[in-house]
Amino acid sequence: MSSDHIDRIAEVHRQIESVLLRDWDPIGVAEVPQAQDEYRSYVREVYDVAVQTCSAEAVAKHLVRIERKTMSLCVWGFRPWKKRLPVAQKIINLTANL
Repeated sequence: MSSDHIDRIAEVHRQIESVLLRDWDPIGVAEVPQAQDEYRSYVREVYDVAVQTCSAEAVAKHLVRIERKTMSLCVWGFRPWKKRLPVAQKIINLTANL
């Protein structure tokens, strides 16, 4: 793997972290300066799901799984992952050219 490719992946990781903070933000910390790295630990797994599946639905379902299992948030409604599709599509768009 070339250093250019590694640099591109690192940039996509940074962009995914930004999308998670700005657009996903299930615990509402986007405006808290001390919490700007709150979602960093999820970036790699979200990236992996996006690259492996190329599916916004799979990424959206993964985000809901993080909310439920890792964050212990109550996610209600029929097919709650559908509400995460806009965020998931942004992530898919970021990984599309890798």
